[in-house]
Amino acid sequence: DFIKINRPHPSIRFKEFVDGLIKFRERYRGIFSVEIMVLKDINDSDAKIEELLKILERLQPDEVFVNTPYRPTTSNMAKPVTMDR
Repeated sequence: DFIKINRPHPSIRFKEFVDGLIKFRERYRGIFSVEIMVLKDINDSDAKIEELLKILERLQPDEVFVNTPYRPTTSNMAKPVTMDR
């Protein structure tokens, strides 16, 4: 999902990315905000949401912004989740 959604440089691995955020959080004293993009049929399942919650528990951000696309995107895969979801 990380690769599909973010299309990072091939050398970037998700675990290392999260570990880096955790290390940053340990040192950073400002407001630490996290933004999550939830996409239909990619990372909106209960299991994926549980994974995200576990990561957020480790990160302990001050703010979490949860988004889904609400206007047309350049990618056919970026579909919004319903408001209920």
